[in-house]
Amino acid sequence: LVELLRKPVYAKPALDPGALGELGRAVRLELSPAEKRRQEESIRRHQINIYLSDRISLHRRLPERWHPLCRAQKYDYYNLPKTSVVISFYNEAWSTLLRTVHSVLETSP
Repeated sequence: LVELLRKPVYAKPALDPGALGELGRAVRLELSPAEKRRQEESIRRHQINIYLSDRISLHRRLPERWHPLCRAQKYDYYNLPKTSVVISFYNEAWSTLLRTVHSVLETSP
């Protein structure tokens, strides 16, 4: 049962090292004038580049940035308290919101 509790809610797709934004890598796209206008409009509307965000996988991975002491910490999964995750949002673009939800589902024991 302990091994089952250590697994995320569902399996994350395999890592695609060449995917846009994978492991936090910067992305630059060659855009047509029409695409450039859509990108600029997305930045005006959401204050971030949703045109690009919509092209980054919902399952993208970011580098681990845990402090070594946190990484070495062992938890007793039987005795962890139950918890909830609350995600507050307002006027959020779908791709960023869904990427947050997928991150919670894919990394929570």
